[in-house]
Amino acid sequence: MLSTIILAAGKGTRLKSDRPKVLHIVKEKPSVFHVIDLAKKVSSEVVAIVGYKYQEVQTEIEKSYDDVKFAVQIPQNGTADAVLKGIPFLNNNAKAVIVLSGDAPALTYDSLKLLIDEFNNNNREVSFIAAVVPEPAKYGRVILKNDKVQKVVEFIDATDEEKEINLVNSGVYIFDINFLKNTINKVEKNNNNGEFFLPDLIEIAAGNDKAGVAVIKNYTEILGFNTKEQLQLLNSL
Repeated sequence: MLSTIILAAGKGTRLKSDRPKVLHIVKEKPSVFHVIDLAKKVSSEVVAIVGYKYQEVQTEIEKSYDDVKFAVQIPQNGTADAVLKGIPFLNNNAKAVIVLSGDAPALTYDSLKLLIDEFNNNNREVSFIAAVVPEPAKYGRVILKNDKVQKVVEFIDATDEEKEINLVNSGVYIFDINFLKNTINKVEKNNNNGEFFLPDLIEIAAGNDKAGVAVIKNYTEILGFNTKEQLQLLNSL
């Protein structure tokens, strides 16, 4: 059984709007609706991690979907903390869990299928989507050695040399459920932001030679939005 956790807790401060980030409209419907629709194409259950104005987000989602489950993350202490909040809501029969971002609505079914195949065909503990981005800004950088995944470094923790890398982490993952449950509590506040980040699990899996990456060609699929300009870009794709 394949499950999905959607990260949908953020406020979106730089949007300068009281509206929860994932409810901003992309191509005529809330961003998170695009992500839920995609999740439903590949998985048997969806758990949304909500936080900022969580009751409003939950109410809006429930108007269109009657089978999405919800977990609350307050305060928002990073992506690993968000997934940790969602794990208890997963079905006991779940074998693997996909993690999607509610503010990244452009990802396609073909790219998600590529990720799932990479994971299943190579007996991974974790696989993730990456893309070459011309101006990678603050995305986490993917560190490879001999074409094998070593780790993902958050921008805030990256050296100047690592910041030159333009292969970046999309924030879209698939985890073996047992690996996830057994290792997520090992994630520490070992970055400059004081938060718990999922990419730390990639480095653990890489140590077992069980971390994989699916590199997609169209980097615009992984774009999220933090500003009104980025939101406009997604609406123009």
